[in-house]
Amino acid sequence: MSNYWVPLLIVGIGIVGNVLLTTVWGEEHVQSLAVRDTLRIVTYIAAVFPTLFSYIRAEERYKKSEKERRKREALDKMRDLLRAAIVKIFEGEDPETIRANIMIEDGGELTILCSINMEFNHDYNIRLAYGHGCAGMAWKRACEAPMSERWVPVLAPKTQLSTKRLRDEWHLTDEQIGITRHVLWILSVPIFQLAGSETKFLGVLSFDGVRKPLKDVHRLKDHTLHIGCADVAEYFGSMLLENNILN
Repeated sequence: MSNYWVPLLIVGIGIVGNVLLTTVWGEEHVQSLAVRDTLRIVTYIAAVFPTLFSYIRAEERYKKSEKERRKREALDKMRDLLRAAIVKIFEGEDPETIRANIMIEDGGELTILCSINMEFNHDYNIRLAYGHGCAGMAWKRACEAPMSERWVPVLAPKTQLSTKRLRDEWHLTDEQIGITRHVLWILSVPIFQLAGSETKFLGVLSFDGVRKPLKDVHRLKDHTLHIGCADVAEYFGSMLLENNILN
C-alpha cells in the first residue's frame, strides 16, 4: 500500500479540484481566475497520472521479469557447465558420484547458488560461515592468503573424521556434521576478481564425492587438476559478474 499513497493523493487532489471547478459551491468559494486556472491544470495532471503511473509500474515489472529470466538462463547454463566440469576434471570417474556447486556470500554466510547432483541430499541448503568447512576455508583463503596462493583449492581428501576433529579442524556444527556424513571428500576453489593488486571475493566452486571413493584418490592432490579447477572457477566468476547475479 505504501507504493500507492502518492498516486492516490494526486487523484484525490484532482477530484477535489474537479469539484471546485464544476459545482455551484465551488464557483461561490473559488472565484479567483488564477486559482481556477491552477485547479484546471491540477485536474488535468490528476487525470493522466493514473495512466502514466500504470505505465511506469508495468515497465518496472517488465524489467524485473527480464532480469529474473536472464538470471534463470544464466543459472541453467552454469549447471550445465558444472556437469561438464565434473566429466572433464574427473575423467574416468563415475560422474553420478561426484557433486558440484557454486556458493556465494549471503548475510555473512556462504549459501548454494546452483548445484549438480545435490538436489535430493540433506546438505542442499547448507550455510557455511567464514572459515568454516572446506568452502568457508576457501573463502578465507581468497581474502587472507598471499596473492600468489589465493587461487589454490582447499582440499579435504578424507572427510569421514571424528566429530571432534570435524569441530576442531573444520569448525563445523553438530548439525552440519550430521547432514554431511555421506560426503567422502571435498575440493573447494575460491572464486574472486582481480582488481589491480587486490582481489574481490565472488564465491566458491566446490566438488565432492558421495557413495563411493574415487578410483584414483591421489588425483585430488595433482597440481594440474588444481590449475584446471582454478580455470573453471575463474570462468564462473566472469559469469557471475556478466550476468549481474551477485546484485
